[in-house]
Amino acid sequence: MHKVYPKRAVGSFFEEIPALFLVVVSIALLISSLFVTSARYNQQNTTTNFFQQGYTFMEEIRSYKNLTYQNEPGIFNVYAMGNLTRQNITYDLHPMFGYYINITDVSGYHVKYNHTVYSSPIPKNTIGLRYGIVTVSSTVDIWVSPTEIHLAKLTVTIWM
Repeated sequence: MHKVYPKRAVGSFFEEIPALFLVVVSIALLISSLFVTSARYNQQNTTTNFFQQGYTFMEEIRSYKNLTYQNEPGIFNVYAMGNLTRQNITYDLHPMFGYYINITDVSGYHVKYNHTVYSSPIPKNTIGLRYGIVTVSSTVDIWVSPTEIHLAKLTVTIWM
């Protein structure tokens, strides 16, 4: 059976305050959780896009016309490796981030052909960097002569 309150009851409005407080707190928690979820998603999406930029930049280096042997991606001409300079990369590829490119000859040949190009030294820490540091690697070949092709590792590090 339901309880009947007199018309001049003192606690009628005050009985609804805990329910109103519960509704307000629940809505505030819902809005804050949606905001945090959205912020984390955007941060993860930005990090993924920056990693994709690193991979794309590495692929541009692998197929760089001033470096490849007969325009074959992933096969570098040893005599053209000197063309891989900071000025040429800036002029031809227009990177909007700091980069460090290292080609390391890992073949069993006695003579090694290594080459390094960078816009500036790799930062020691990520404080002050917007997206952090991304490093991607790939295997490439260094063409020396028709009978001598060296296996090498291309490592590209970018930061912003």
